[in-house]
Amino acid sequence: MLGSRPPETPPVKKATLSIRWTDTEFREALTGMFPCDVIGLEVTTTGYAPNEPVEVKISGELEEEPPEIFFPLVNHQGIARMLFQAPECREGARETDEPEN
Repeated sequence: MLGSRPPETPPVKKATLSIRWTDTEFREALTGMFPCDVIGLEVTTTGYAPNEPVEVKISGELEEEPPEIFFPLVNHQGIARMLFQAPECREGARETDEPEN
């Protein structure tokens, strides 16, 4: 029809399709790890634009601890990747509560 407007495209729904812990090269899924290892986290998404951040919440061991929140950027394939290490193992983390002698 003359003068009619093209149909509006519905907004793309953003979603997380999968999350997996990997080696630091993001090649192999992890089946185990040692304390304080640096590991990869790979989030496969849909509806995110390249370089758009996706929110990732990682819960601690204790239920009362608030989760850590990270914002890795999605690549052109819809995958966001980041390296992770337990908070107590990171450089500058507080030492143990053992008294000094």
